[in-house]
Amino acid sequence: MEPKKVFSLEAAKVKTEKIFNKCNELNPNIIKLIHGGPVKTPIDVQYIYMNDVSFLDLAKVAHVSRGHLSSLFKKEVGCSFPEYLVKFRINRAAEIINKENVQLSDLAALVGYQDYAQFSKMFKKYKGCSPKQYKQSSKH
Repeated sequence: MEPKKVFSLEAAKVKTEKIFNKCNELNPNIIKLIHGGPVKTPIDVQYIYMNDVSFLDLAKVAHVSRGHLSSLFKKEVGCSFPEYLVKFRINRAAEIINKENVQLSDLAALVGYQDYAQFSKMFKKYKGCSPKQYKQSSKH
């Protein structure tokens, strides 16, 4: 059996960046996710917001406690993971409204909400208006 190659964190970072750059060349929409090791930046939320992944699952993948990952996340990003996820979903919904002709009733599910009323409430909280009002104002 061959011994495992051991990389320094810097060497692993360089290698990973090369892989991600190649992935971006081939398909910029591909979701990239690294499993294990210390977490330096938030894991690609595009994967998380469309899938049922708990913060505890992320902590297990990163081999740290949930509390430790939570404090690392808040330190790096400036807010809690649940708040970041909500903001990400709402911003993504706004992008979809601006770029695509999507029924508002379908929009919630597209950004990871099962309940339109909850989605609409959070949208209004973060954007200052309902999704319908936002869509009407984006047409002008």
